[in-house]
Amino acid sequence: MVEIEDKSVRLALNGIFTDGLHLGWKGYEILYKEIEAEIGRQWPELTPEKVLFTVSIAGSGIKVQMI
Repeated sequence: MVEIEDKSVRLALNGIFTDGLHLGWKGYEILYKEIEAEIGRQWPELTPEKVLFTVSIAGSGIKVQMI
């Protein structure tokens, strides 16, 4: 574990890490946004707005398409 002496840095990182090493909810949110942005730059056809998802309800014959 990394010990952070500076209180302002510690406060800024609050929520990003749960224990100084593992990501917390804020950390995962930042990571998700950065990965999503990089996918948009590298493969714009794979952005969430352009990907069509089909969900089948088992045994019902029902398929739902979501964008």
